[in-house]
Amino acid sequence: MNALLEGIFVPHIVPYDLKGRIDEEELRRIIRWLGEKGVTGFYPNGSMGEFIRLSYEERKQVVKIVAEEAGDRPVLGGAAEPNVDLVLEMCGHCADLGCRAVSITGPYYYKLTQESIETYFRELAAKSPIDIIIYNIPAFSNEISVPVLTRLALDCPRIIGTKDTSRDMPASRCPPKNRRPWKP
Repeated sequence: MNALLEGIFVPHIVPYDLKGRIDEEELRRIIRWLGEKGVTGFYPNGSMGEFIRLSYEERKQVVKIVAEEAGDRPVLGGAAEPNVDLVLEMCGHCADLGCRAVSITGPYYYKLTQESIETYFRELAAKSPIDIIIYNIPAFSNEISVPVLTRLALDCPRIIGTKDTSRDMPASRCPPKNRRPWKP
């Protein structure tokens, strides 16, 4: 039986050297250490790793390093980029590295309607080469309503789950979707 995408996926820091560059060797050590502690998988380019402060190329580098060190543990790559084309490019990069899925926030900076947010995720789901976890983080991006999440979960096979930091746990519960096994 193949493992499902469940368990503890660790968002981790991204260490820097004295010149302000990613300290690749230290990042590799951190990922190995976390793996030895028994985490289920890794979540590079999350808020904990200050992904917003990294360049696009550095974010790609972080996912590559983590994927190389993850062993048989799944990787859920952060793919929160400022436009659809870059999100899809990061989705392709993560897929090429063997990541299990990507995490994508709602569009940020400009306030959008729920209809626009739904259209955004439908386009990503239709074009992504990798499964998607929708990351609802209304403190920093457009909030994604429960009705929109529900429709996306039911209609888009590429959308396999949500990560919610809205602090409204009862409202963030969506109906369960048929669970698909993860194939390494």
